[in-house]
Amino acid sequence: SASAALLARREGREDTLRLLRGQNRSLLHKIDMDGKMKKMAELQLSVIKEQKNRRAVENQIQQWEQNLEKLNLDLFRT
Repeated sequence: SASAALLARREGREDTLRLLRGQNRSLLHKIDMDGKMKKMAELQLSVIKEQKNRRAVENQIQQWEQNLEKLNLDLFRT
């Protein structure tokens, strides 16, 4: 697409397809890592008893959910 070609030129690259594949790989890696971290936090939440600590983990889970949503939108756009 024209926007991908423009982005590639800005990056100083001639190969648009290689640039897009690299971006997709990076986004998929970030999605994978955030998904794993969210899953670990959810498992950890089942054993946390203190309300203060539970709230901190719940907030972190919510942050990972927002990050995952943003990353998936970015992946869809590329």
